[in-house]
Amino acid sequence: MSSTTINASPSGFGSMVSGYGSTTWSVGSGAVIFVSTPAGVGSAWAIWRCIASGLPPGQPLTGINMQGLCSFITGSGGVSQKRFASLHVDVFRIYTDFTNGLGTPAGQQWQADGSSVPMSFTFSKAGLNTDDLAAGNFYVGVCLSTAYLDPGAGNGVFHFSAFNWTLTFNEAPPQSDKVNARADNPSPNVDPGKLPGAQFDSVRFNFLGPIPQGGMTFAWSLPAGITFANGQGSMSQAKGTGGDPTNPYSGDSGPMSIAATTPPGTYTLTVAVQGLSFAPSYQLSTQLVVARPLEGVAPLYYCGVMAET
Repeated sequence: MSSTTINASPSGFGSMVSGYGSTTWSVGSGAVIFVSTPAGVGSAWAIWRCIASGLPPGQPLTGINMQGLCSFITGSGGVSQKRFASLHVDVFRIYTDFTNGLGTPAGQQWQADGSSVPMSFTFSKAGLNTDDLAAGNFYVGVCLSTAYLDPGAGNGVFHFSAFNWTLTFNEAPPQSDKVNARADNPSPNVDPGKLPGAQFDSVRFNFLGPIPQGGMTFAWSLPAGITFANGQGSMSQAKGTGGDPTNPYSGDSGPMSIAATTPPGTYTLTVAVQGLSFAPSYQLSTQLVVARPLEGVAPLYYCGVMAET
């Protein structure tokens, strides 16, 4: 039994035409993506490549819980009491398998009134396991469909920010309050990212529950080419009321150095929590982007096509 939490990057997705439409999503301000389509027309898939290590091998996927706020509105701030939108979710080993797919409805609809409505949806699909996740053969996608109602209200704009995903393997999917943790990753670490030879800003990991926990360890890990202040790609912090009584449930990565030879791309910072009283293993991943400068011109930034989390 195991679980891991992924905080997907709003700028780290690829696109593929869905069975509802081909309009691609755009990155908005803050942790949000959005898409604008006419009545009755849906969106392309927004697809994230997920990677996580350290989980027991061969355990089958039993659930993906997605949480966050979404909203839908028509025109330039207009409101339609008739138009509504639905989200659809799918997961595959192969990126191109999303082509023209319909996915699974996320179980709720968003009225075009601009209200921010929480999404909490648990999706399950047989055939994937922890080996696929470790190898990066694990793609999660979302797309949109809309009702052909009130077409005179103009395009509908859907905002998606449900980037907190809990993946469970070989056990029943947890309730939303079973595992609660958050990574506070400064936005410049992802957009525009940091250049080779520079440093990523410190990331804070917050363990929010269940508490109390008497003794646990935060095991931080980075990919090759990025190191913590100790000069290594890993470090451990004793936490819980027994390990750090004055600050038992949060820890900081400190600045993370990027080697001058590290290629541009999207990388993963992972925190594994060990010694919990309620789960054999739990981890959270967040993204770091190494930007690409262009010679002779003002720097442009590489935000990656797909997230590796």
